Amino acid sequence: MATKQPLKTTFDVERVIRPIYTGGSVAVDNKAQILATTLGEDAILTNPSNGKHLAQIEGDGEAISTLTLTPSGSHLIICSRSLSMRIFTLKWSSEGDSIEASLVRTLKPHTTPVIVIAVDRTGTLLATGGTDGAIKVWDISGGYVTHTFRGPSVLVSALRFFEVAARSASSRNSKGVKNQSKAADEEDEEETDNATTTNFRLASGSQDGKVRIWDLNKRSCIANLDSHVSDVQAIDYSPTQHAIVTASRDKTLIWWDAKSWKIRKVVPCLELVEAAGFLDDGNLTYSAGANGCLRIWDTDKGAELTPKQSSKSEEEGIFAGIYRPELPFILLVQVDHTLALYELASKASTATFATPEPFRRISGTHDEIIDMAYLLPDHSILALATNSEDVRLVSVADSKQDASEMTWTKSETPYFGQDVALLRGHDDIVIALDVDWSGHWVATGAKDNTAKLWRIDPANDSHICWATFSGHAESLGAVALPRTLPAEGSAARTDPLNHPPPFLITGSQDQTIKKWEIPPNSPATGSKNECEICFHKKSP
Repeated sequence: MATKQPLKTTFDVERVIRPIYTGGSVAVDNKAQILATTLGEDAILTNPSNGKHLAQIEGDGEAISTLTLTPSGSHLIICSRSLSMRIFTLKWSSEGDSIEASLVRTLKPHTTPVIVIAVDRTGTLLATGGTDGAIKVWDISGGYVTHTFRGPSVLVSALRFFEVAARSASSRNSKGVKNQSKAADEEDEEETDNATTTNFRLASGSQDGKVRIWDLNKRSCIANLDSHVSDVQAIDYSPTQHAIVTASRDKTLIWWDAKSWKIRKVVPCLELVEAAGFLDDGNLTYSAGANGCLRIWDTDKGAELTPKQSSKSEEEGIFAGIYRPELPFILLVQVDHTLALYELASKASTATFATPEPFRRISGTHDEIIDMAYLLPDHSILALATNSEDVRLVSVADSKQDASEMTWTKSETPYFGQDVALLRGHDDIVIALDVDWSGHWVATGAKDNTAKLWRIDPANDSHICWATFSGHAESLGAVALPRTLPAEGSAARTDPLNHPPPFLITGSQDQTIKKWEIPPNSPATGSKNECEICFHKKSP
């Protein structure tokens, strides 16, 4: 007599889609192999090209105020509200799938929390700015202070290292002394005396709208750029343009001449600008802010090249951005903890600019998961209802690409946990969802008293709202699609993408259950439909 095999009662976790970002600073190295984010008190290191979890650095008991990576990804610097600054060395494992972070030094850089930090292009110097207006420059390897700059007691909001191109001694001597001012002579002499130190500058922006240029050789402020009237949030330098661009919450972008330190152009952006920088070897400038849109500007003319864009929701507002010439994308950080990656623009490659849209989104956290369901016949996508009016589609398929083969293009195979798309259309939090037998049709019910039917066609990158069902007086708590398989050989069985389910059933807090007929032909996106049959709860 065969013995009955006992049922398995314990299971091991195979794969995890975990949160990596809950607000705060974000950093990435020049090779885009390490993404550093803050998760509460901890720092998370992730490979952004394939979503692999690389390391988690435990906090010191206080929230992280800011963090950064050196350009080469050799060091991670973390500052927290405890007034400590910790410097870690990062070493890849032999397999290349994890990083070992070793604490090499713990310092107390300021008597107030460090709000902003910056690293020079060589990864040698680190600048820290506190809430008291003090700025310090550190040797990362040695862990000692090389410079201390003191301005007004106003919060430092932006820092940027840059280098000024040196002029040769011969060209300096060939100029007529009579045609040069004394200030120009002194500047030329500084630039040729010591090319390795004199050429390094540090630009700082503060909460009072002032931008100051600090000379690391003279150890003093050599220029005071006074035009903004609110927090300076971003500073960038272009050696080819000999210009600095500054962005402020006073809703303006300003381009400055890096030789005379005079204003070249001022552009009103009509939004709180949080991120800005040069693109395309300085020919273009990007900006982003509270409206949640990436905007591209002509550096020479100061004219916006992207078409006019409607303001997005408050949750999609941008509060930080990262771009360096070595990176294959612009990374913008949204208020809802989403990291949006945009393709680079080039002035030479196109005469007109389309409305910028991210080619990839990385959800820092999915927040509270209310409901979820598999999509498609192979169950390769997971639909998530996440305490939001949008439904997130996430890949749960194992990518066949090797990590070393992953590229920053739209056509690459999604990795496990990668955001594929957003189903946008509801005006309030989505409570429930259901999928038909084919996996191509998903119904959603939300607190906006409506249900929607969505058509999922990943082969054509199409995720459209097929129909909207309005008629409930209160929020929906349940939706259901039929699961019965169509007859063998029928058109609905062989071509489910073009044959939606025949009906939808919804349940609501208004104590009714409604059955809706689904239009068989493609209607206008989001068209409303009337209830076919209603079941009401009878009063006792």
